[in-house]
Amino acid sequence: MADDDLESWPFFRVYEFSAGRVLTEDDVKDIQLLLSELNTQEEIRTDEFHNGRENALMEIGGADLLTAVQMRDHERIAHHVRKAMDKIFPKERRTQQ
Repeated sequence: MADDDLESWPFFRVYEFSAGRVLTEDDVKDIQLLLSELNTQEEIRTDEFHNGRENALMEIGGADLLTAVQMRDHERIAHHVRKAMDKIFPKERRTQQ
């Protein structure tokens, strides 16, 4: 799409709406298109967040921690977090701090 066609994009047309405007069928289609695009972007970002969260849990405690979180097993979660913290901060270092 050429730069001079930008004003025909629904994004630009909807941006020009003002109070009191009576919506046409094309206006409604433009709004639906924008909402659909926003939903798609939100789904993508949500998936990215959850994938990142799962990757972080795998790095910290492996599949066992990931499973514990999915099952909401707080005892197993605490165990894996303590185990990971012991690797990062050995007990002798923690008592010195």
